[in-house]
Amino acid sequence: RITDHAWVEQGAGLLACNADGPLYLFATQEMNLVGVIENPFGQDSEALPLSLYSFSEGFVLAGSDGLVSVWERTDDSVKDHPTIEQFQHVRTARVGRPGTSITSIDMTSTEETLLVGCKNGDLILAQMASILGSRNGVAECSVISGGYHAGPVASLDIAAQRPLAVTVGKKDKVVRVWNYATKQCELRWQSMSGDPPYTAAMHPFGYFLAVSFSEKLRFFHVL
Repeated sequence: RITDHAWVEQGAGLLACNADGPLYLFATQEMNLVGVIENPFGQDSEALPLSLYSFSEGFVLAGSDGLVSVWERTDDSVKDHPTIEQFQHVRTARVGRPGTSITSIDMTSTEETLLVGCKNGDLILAQMASILGSRNGVAECSVISGGYHAGPVASLDIAAQRPLAVTVGKKDKVVRVWNYATKQCELRWQSMSGDPPYTAAMHPFGYFLAVSFSEKLRFFHVL
C-alpha cells in the first residue's frame, strides 16, 4: 500500500513510500522503477514510512515512532536520469513522541522549518538545522498544538496577575500552560530527553515558570 508520494527535480522523478517499509523511485519519463531503498530510516530502524516531502536538496521521510529521515541529493544529473544512488541518507531523528506515527509533513518556503502532523493530534514545528544536528537521535522541537492531558494531572499552579494556569500530566509527562479566560491551551512542552517533569510552579506575575525534574530545575519565560 502506497502511503505518500512526491515529485523530485521538477517532475523528472517520482518518490513513493510503502506501508511495508521500502521507498521507491520512478523515472517519470519512461514510467519505470529505477531504484528501491529497503530501509529509508537506516539499517537499524524498523520504522515504517507514512509521509514524504521533496525539497531542493533532496527529500524528507517521516513515519512511525516519531521518526524523520533526511536524504540529500549528491548528483545534479538526477533531473535527467534519476537513480537511488544520487541520494544519500544524512540523518534520522525523532521529532515526535516515541511510538507516535507522523502522518503528514510540510516545509516552509525557506526550507528551514518542518511542520509535522501526528496521528495523536500533535502539531509540531522542527528546525531542519535541529534535525540535521540532533544528538542521540532526538531533535529539539516545539509542539504548537497537542490536545489535552492523556491521564491524571500530577501538578497544578495558577498565576495571580495573568489568567494563566500550568498543569503537569502524570501519564503523558507534558507541561501545559492554560488561559482560563479563553479556555484554551496556550503552550505545550514535553521533554524529548526522557526525563519526565514532576511538578510546576508559576510566578505570581505569570511571566515565569519553574518545572522540576528528578535531578534538575528548569525555568521558562512565558510570553
